[in-house]
Amino acid sequence: MIIILAIAVLGTLLLIYAASRRLIAFIKLKNNGIKTDGVVSDLAMSRIPIKIRPQVPVIEFTASSQIVSGKPLNHFPTTLSNYGRGRKVIVYYNRQQPERFVIDQLSEHITSIILFLVGCVLFLNFGKLFLAAITNWVEISGNS
Repeated sequence: MIIILAIAVLGTLLLIYAASRRLIAFIKLKNNGIKTDGVVSDLAMSRIPIKIRPQVPVIEFTASSQIVSGKPLNHFPTTLSNYGRGRKVIVYYNRQQPERFVIDQLSEHITSIILFLVGCVLFLNFGKLFLAAITNWVEISGNS
């Protein structure tokens, strides 16, 4: 039971990390990056090893007269048709590393915030259960 709860706590920490990393990348690049227009050039399959392979938008934009194509730092794989080929998006990119970019897409922000909050709630609940299980285990082994 303790091992399962420990794995659940670590899983929720991973969820919190993934969501916050995407939010922080967006905030940093929106405040310090260069804004330009981009276009969805393709939909690539996600690297997530699940049966239904979600699609990830591949964005193409021009940065300092060079064409950059890649996946934004703040994307979440989706099986929905949020991104169609040819769709225009706003891009913020790092001047020194244009391949590090984010898209200004409301659905990405909402997804990050929801996953962050869900991760926090799950972490608090699993953490409480984990601490109770550890306390119980210590009491049982202390009475033996």
